[in-house]
Amino acid sequence: VYYETGRITGYAWEVDELTIVLRFSYKNDPSNYVYELVQICPDGQSRARYWNWYANGKLSKRTLIEEHRLR
Repeated sequence: VYYETGRITGYAWEVDELTIVLRFSYKNDPSNYVYELVQICPDGQSRARYWNWYANGKLSKRTLIEEHRLR
């Protein structure tokens, strides 16, 4: 799926029912981009997100995010 907002542009695709991959870049700096892997826990109560940030084609940093649904 291609998507575009006022700030970013990118693609997303589903690997399986629990995994999504996104690649996006900021419109004001397209030479920098992010690959994001989202893995949803089977119980639907939490997910993990892993971002690889690239600057000029080279890995520049990584971000790990753990999210839990609030009741």
